Amino acid sequence: MSEAEPKQDPSEDDARDKKERLISDDAFQKGERDLMDIVTSSLDWEVVERLLEEKYGLSLQDDIEFKEGKLTVKEDSIAYQMDFQARITLSLMIGRDGRCVDVLAGVVSPQQEKKGSNRSVDSTAD
Repeated sequence: MSEAEPKQDPSEDDARDKKERLISDDAFQKGERDLMDIVTSSLDWEVVERLLEEKYGLSLQDDIEFKEGKLTVKEDSIAYQMDFQARITLSLMIGRDGRCVDVLAGVVSPQQEKKGSNRSVDSTAD
């Protein structure tokens, strides 16, 4: 029969978590937002429009809004997924080398536009 382990005071766990934390809770989120702002402002929209036309036969309207961005993995490589809302939902995956990894798009219905839905990407695209 083993000896019972002494119970730890929960306040000791909280103190250790605070003491061992090297970066504030929001530091990574702020850094990721800043990174997405830089990537978004650097996009070559003529190339984006050409890719969208080639893959889906669609064109962008003037009214396009950045919704969210995140780091992701595509084909064993890190990519930046940039989601935009327009008359279509546009999701770009950009490799670290700046090349297009993938383009996904889906049509936004008037009901989704009124509700403010920003996720209707066609995930079946290649």
